[in-house]
Formats: sequence, C-alpha cells, structure tokens
Amino acid sequence: MEYQNKTRVFLETLKKEIKAKAIPYQQLADKLGVSLLTIKRQVNAEDISMSKLMALCEVADIDISDIWRQIEMERPKHTMYTQEQDLAFSKNPHLWRYFETLFFEDLSPKDIEKKYQISPASTHAYLRKLEMLGLIQLSVHGNIRMLVSSPLGFGDGHTLAVDQGLRNVFYDVAEQCFSPGTSAALTIKKDLKLSKELRGQLHLDIYELVSKYANISERYFIPSNQPQLSIITCDYKAQNFIGEAPITDIINNDLP
Repeated sequence: MEYQNKTRVFLETLKKEIKAKAIPYQQLADKLGVSLLTIKRQVNAEDISMSKLMALCEVADIDISDIWRQIEMERPKHTMYTQEQDLAFSKNPHLWRYFETLFFEDLSPKDIEKKYQISPASTHAYLRKLEMLGLIQLSVHGNIRMLVSSPLGFGDGHTLAVDQGLRNVFYDVAEQCFSPGTSAALTIKKDLKLSKELRGQLHLDIYELVSKYANISERYFIPSNQPQLSIITCDYKAQNFIGEAPITDIINNDLP
C-alpha cells in the first residue's frame, strides 16, 4: 500500500515535470511505440510498475532518482482550514466528518452514501456546501476535485471546531493513557520556564515535527489498515489554570 501511494505521488510529480518541459504525450507515445490513450492511462493510473516508470522517465529525459529524492525530501506544508471553514465545521460537525471522510478515506460520495446510509439529497447538500467553502470543485458531471492538499488541519487561531470537542478528547486521552494495559501510549509532562521567544520556537519545532509525520500518514498510510494514533499537544501558563495553580503548594504538614 505504501508503494502504491508513493507511485501515485510519483506520477503526479512526473506529470508536472512533463508539463514544465512542454513534452506532448503524443511524443512520449511515439517514442515508446504505444498509443496516446495508453500513455494517458499510465500517467493517470492508481498504480504502475517500476519498469513502466523507468521507461516514461527515459523517453521524457527525466532522472527517475531525482523525482524519488524530491518526494522523499519534500518539506511538508501544512494546509490550514480558513476561519470561514472552521466556523462552518463548528456549527455543523457532520459536515466536517463528511469532508474528512471524503478527503482522507478516499471514498466517493456514492461510497459514503452506502456506508452511512444517507440520501442522495443529503449528499448533494454536503457537496454544495463544501464547494461554497472552497474545499472542493464540482464538475458538470459531478466529478470532485480537491482544492486543498495534505497534510491538512486546524491552526492559526481558527480552532472553533476543534475546541468544541477538546473536553471530550482530553477525557478520552486520560482514559487511554492511564488505564491498565495501555503502557504503549506516550505521555510526556515537562514543567518549563522559557522566554516568549523560546516558547514560540518550541511551538514551531513541535508544529514542524508533527507536520512531517502527518505528511507521511496522509500521503502513504490513510488508505491502509494501520492503527490510528492521536497526537495532542497543549501548553498553558500553570498559574492561570482556571484561576487555580495545578502545582501542589508547599504547606505545613505533619509527616508520619
């Protein structure tokens, strides 16, 4: 599955290189001795053999290793939902769930209808709203083009949809991390004193690290049977925690 997803990304990158070099598909077809339709099928395929990849790169005069290296070394750019999209998702969590199923699980609207037993009218309403929000584009034939790319998430102060569910999430985190038999969960607590600049750098470092693994997850592993993990990061000023200090005070105590 990882190889298949990587070749899909490879083909997208290869198509961009071919377009940048202004190489007609017909020229590639002539060099390979195949039809134009065959070339179009190959570059738009879900999967392709290594021999065909190498052949396409050779006739297009593109170094295959350069493209693989570009894919592996590509710095992920985390796409963030806009304020309007965040607000819409906070008002309608079902819309958020629909979009993320469409985006991450690679299911068609018909697949979603069947899986969740919703009506065609509901599907139409979901898709039109997502189009109005600038997340997808619908063709006259009903085909969908995503207008955002992975990794995708909330940030930059637009987290209303996430904030609404955070209380339940933290209860779930506590149960998962501290219940017997869940020692595999990673829990880190560090009390730090940092300058404003260093705190900002800490946020940036965490953001970039999580984005790196989100990129790998969303690009190669979303349509797989790998177990899902949840990563939540949160820092706060301890002395302002709901008006109370969460750190135990030192008080007079009669020790036994």
